[in-house]
Amino acid sequence: MVILDRIKDIFSKKAAPVQIGRPFASYQFINGVFVGVDDNKASYITNGYELNDVIYSVVTLVTDKVRLPEWGVYKIQDEQALKSYLGIMRRKDISGEDFKKALHYKKKALELVNAGKLTELMQYPNEYETMQDFAAFSTGYKMLTGDRYIWGEMLQAGANAGKPQYLHVLPSQEVTIIAERSAFPIKEAGYTMSAIGGTFTKEQVLHDKYPNYDWDVNGSHLYGMSPLKAALRRLSRSNSAVKSSAAMFENQGVKGILYMDDPRVMGGNFNVAETTKQVEAVKEKLTRGEWAGAENHGRIGFSGYKLGWQDVGLSPVDLSIIESEKWDLKRFASVYGVPSQLVGDSDTSTYNNVKEAEKALASRCAIPHLTSLRNSLNRKAQGDWGYKGSNYFIDFDQTCFTELQEDIQEKSTWVNQLRVLSPNEQRNLLGLETIDNPLFDEPWITQSDGVPLSEWQIEDNGDMGKGDEDVPDNEA
Repeated sequence: MVILDRIKDIFSKKAAPVQIGRPFASYQFINGVFVGVDDNKASYITNGYELNDVIYSVVTLVTDKVRLPEWGVYKIQDEQALKSYLGIMRRKDISGEDFKKALHYKKKALELVNAGKLTELMQYPNEYETMQDFAAFSTGYKMLTGDRYIWGEMLQAGANAGKPQYLHVLPSQEVTIIAERSAFPIKEAGYTMSAIGGTFTKEQVLHDKYPNYDWDVNGSHLYGMSPLKAALRRLSRSNSAVKSSAAMFENQGVKGILYMDDPRVMGGNFNVAETTKQVEAVKEKLTRGEWAGAENHGRIGFSGYKLGWQDVGLSPVDLSIIESEKWDLKRFASVYGVPSQLVGDSDTSTYNNVKEAEKALASRCAIPHLTSLRNSLNRKAQGDWGYKGSNYFIDFDQTCFTELQEDIQEKSTWVNQLRVLSPNEQRNLLGLETIDNPLFDEPWITQSDGVPLSEWQIEDNGDMGKGDEDVPDNEA
């Protein structure tokens, strides 16, 4: 991995003890204790993401969505509008109208600025990744292991001293937490990686994690809980089912036993040489090209002797492997909150379902992960990474999620069915600019006729819409 090479290179140049703020610290933490975790986080990658195609598909669906938005640094202009924007975007069932309001509040609350090095990091956090890939990569680690660790490689001199020069995603399955247990509550004091023998300070590392409710006096609850831990038995069973069905399809094993069941043979009235010759002939036909292969499917074979057959083992259908795999797909998708229609659930994969599923994938999966990363970046930037009091706000661009926007065609049909609306009211409902003309502010009787209320007349005889044209005497 590039990140490990980078860490090893820096660590090899800094063998002597250094102070907090340096890329590494090889000193012992006072009262710091290494905290183990009663979990094999590496197995979630090797036996989950790398081995199970459903897990791979679910994680890839989310990380591909997370990869979409651009990132930037903003100046806060309106605190109240910012709170309204953040509050709306927390909803997982956000409507098109709510999404439109959120973008309006964001435009009012935040102004995109050039924050120098911080803006550069939001485009290229390091020499080998874009910010989009960085966000997706770190989200993948969090989904699989429950933890996301980001190392801020600090500048040592110049105007940006004490601020990150680069940001790197640490392999979460290799990170060990060093805890401060001298007081309650137990706190994280630092981190170490046995693979490179280096120690990171708490100030250098951003730790974002899933909740872990299994509190432990030794501090193992400081690690996030992987969603796959809740589905561990299902993951093991799913891998076994795939392995079993693959073995049946690939090498078949012994499907059954073909045996001689002819009374002439069973009664002893047979010629051994002739019988052996007949068995070999049947075997030859069964195993060679005359009967084998897809082109011979359904072909009927003949034998001069009566034969019997005994099945050996069970088929994937008999073992309900296929049915269990369908349920595994649904349950793994449920663990991560991903709509199963997008993972290959053919039972519910209609066009409308998939359309709504794409919206749910953005609002219930991608945006919460992006929000968690954004909040963690802002927390570290305003605290340990040197931007405290700067009024900067790191954020991602939500406009790339077009599936959350209103369906203009559907809304236009609804608006056109409303009666006694002014054209400007119509345009406002559709998000269009109003027309500066008094007639367009008046209610119109029917939108199709295009007649303002002030020009619509009602005669005494009940006729509507007629003007003062002359009426012939014989019709008066």
